[in-house]
Amino acid sequence: MTSALYAGIDVGSKELVVAIASEKTPNDQWRRLGTKTFANTFKGIAELTRYLLTLPEPVACVCAEATGPYSLRLARDMAAAAPKLPGLAIVNPAWIKGTVRSLGLREKTDALDASAIAMHAKFHQPPSTRLRSEHEDELRELFCLRGEVVEEITAHKNRLQAARTDVVRQHLQALIEDLDIHRQAIEDKVQRCVAADEQM
Repeated sequence: MTSALYAGIDVGSKELVVAIASEKTPNDQWRRLGTKTFANTFKGIAELTRYLLTLPEPVACVCAEATGPYSLRLARDMAAAAPKLPGLAIVNPAWIKGTVRSLGLREKTDALDASAIAMHAKFHQPPSTRLRSEHEDELRELFCLRGEVVEEITAHKNRLQAARTDVVRQHLQALIEDLDIHRQAIEDKVQRCVAADEQM
């Protein structure tokens, strides 16, 4: 009879440390979980997925803390490299801290963090994180960019009202007009993206 495995990944900017727990791992033996380290590159992630696929038992859950772009890139690259693996479950770091407290962990190393995340996966079996499509990411970034451009326009308009010399007013007016062209181009792109999304 097979025993499901649970992978915990400590995600760093340069390295990925993975620990494996099984259904048979005693709760008081989690510190003895072995770990392996991979480079946080596309090649390293491919090696990580091959490692998980060659384990003697099937992996039921792969879990990592939310670390902004690093965890999201890991989730995307793992999905591309190994569609047969469960999708990465990206969980709130506060949830991992709760597991850490329950395990009595006080010191902090990448290996121990990975082991604690593996035990969290075993205890809670969090679902795979839904990844946004490239189209959704594009819209999100466009909205953020538009907000930044609008803030710049507002700041320059405020400075224009306070400007005392013609030369400064001319430069500020030119900046405002240039930024407004960019704002309109961004809004046009947003509208085209939204229209394309509605047609899908």
